[in-house]
Amino acid sequence: MKKRALILAAAFCLAVMPVSAAEPEANNATATAASAEEMSDDIYSFQIKIDGQLYQFPMKYEEFEEKGWKFDGVESDEKLEPNSYGSVGMKLGRVRANVTFINFGINTKPLSECYVAGISLDDYYMEDQMSFELPKGIAYHVSTREDVEAAYGPASDVYESDSYVKLTYELDDYYSRVEIYIDAESKTVNEVSVRCLTVPEDLEEDTVSEEVPEVVTQYQAPTELGNDLSSCIAEIDGHLYKIPAPVSAFLENGWDILYNDNSEVIAGKDSGYGYYLTKDNQKFRIGIKNYAENATAVENCFVVDIYNDDFSTVIPVKLQNGITFNMNTADLEAALEGTTYEKEEGSSLDSYFIPSFDDKYYGVTITVNKEEDKVIKIALSRSPKETNLFD
Repeated sequence: MKKRALILAAAFCLAVMPVSAAEPEANNATATAASAEEMSDDIYSFQIKIDGQLYQFPMKYEEFEEKGWKFDGVESDEKLEPNSYGSVGMKLGRVRANVTFINFGINTKPLSECYVAGISLDDYYMEDQMSFELPKGIAYHVSTREDVEAAYGPASDVYESDSYVKLTYELDDYYSRVEIYIDAESKTVNEVSVRCLTVPEDLEEDTVSEEVPEVVTQYQAPTELGNDLSSCIAEIDGHLYKIPAPVSAFLENGWDILYNDNSEVIAGKDSGYGYYLTKDNQKFRIGIKNYAENATAVENCFVVDIYNDDFSTVIPVKLQNGITFNMNTADLEAALEGTTYEKEEGSSLDSYFIPSFDDKYYGVTITVNKEEDKVIKIALSRSPKETNLFD
């Protein structure tokens, strides 16, 4: 049975790992329904028996809790952002395990409303208080490497050290896998990690609130351009904006959103790219971010990136010290005098980067066409944490 699988990206412990907001693709997971009562023979069923109780991942938290597991060091109301997964410690009696939770939704949720996507067990924490068994009878402190390979075939990956051998069985992505550890001394299985981040077929879709997030209402447009190029303030078509600025601030000034088949909703704490703002047959590309915990419409997000050039718009864009399109190099560098910037020279284009006042990796980039000796691109980028949003 095919199921949808999330495409995952980078790292969090709770350890949180964000996942892509893109529509999930199908993979070859062969897991049956989470309520299965019999152990499959397929390692990619992502099943495990722990003290005789059958687990199938992913499974709802309440089903996992019913088996007696309790949080160790965190609370059930600890929140997990959308499209993210993370590991926490949990206990069943005296036994401790690392348990992976995943939020498949588009709204931030407490762990108690998320799915349990996997578990890691090892003999250091089990202390012979518990046993586990994988498909085809691969058992804790019983089965050998030869038994594992006879049951499942050659591993996708093998890691050998002086103290253990790790056999990894994985599907066509990194995120759904079973890792089996063989102790070098006993020659038997002494640790296992089962994890499946495949979207369950019975997943209920999250609702999208129509309320304007409070963080959007807190924005105040600047009243003057000033003379600080690191402020990420720009005048666009006669209106002042400080990046990040709400999409709605642009809409109020006559701009419209061009979606280009992109989603009209952005998950909580997520970002979106490939959108445009358009006005009077002109347009410029933007990157947006939802600073709210829950999903909201694009118009309730913030513009964190502006990519503007003289090819896509004739609408005037003005920075501090009179910097604008078509300015020549000499006048530009005179306007930049006293400002910290980095110049990168190319064969046909030169770029000038002015770091923002609060993050050296964001700021203003001005591009000059060397042959024509004029400014052809102005880009602004700033994506601070919510606590610094209005600094």
